[in-house]
Amino acid sequence: MAEAAISILQAQRPDRLRVAVAAGDSADVLTRFQPAVVIHEGAHAESFAEFRSGLFASDIRFVSGLRCELKVRAVEVRADPALDLAESHTTGRLGDRDIDAHGTGTMLLVRTRDDWRIRHLHEASR
Repeated sequence: MAEAAISILQAQRPDRLRVAVAAGDSADVLTRFQPAVVIHEGAHAESFAEFRSGLFASDIRFVSGLRCELKVRAVEVRADPALDLAESHTTGRLGDRDIDAHGTGTMLLVRTRDDWRIRHLHEASR
């Protein structure tokens, strides 16, 4: 059971989420979140509604123009929920700025009838 859950989870994130973000497909990205999600970026926390109406559009524009390489990933599934920990390296050029950032992300995912949804997300970069 855990192996099947991990393979389902791996199909959900980071691959499908990363593809949607890289393509700038905001509608698909938003379907990956559970409505009750709490999103932490750095030292700031926001609800799904705040995220969607706030920095989300600029985040998508920012990330979709860059290359993000997943460096480390650990997934722990104990039936439900699942924990996904990742470290990444993002590079590229945005306007006149060179980007070279290292980031970490923690996701808590819950299983729905046919998918996994992000219930909590915390990301930080330097």
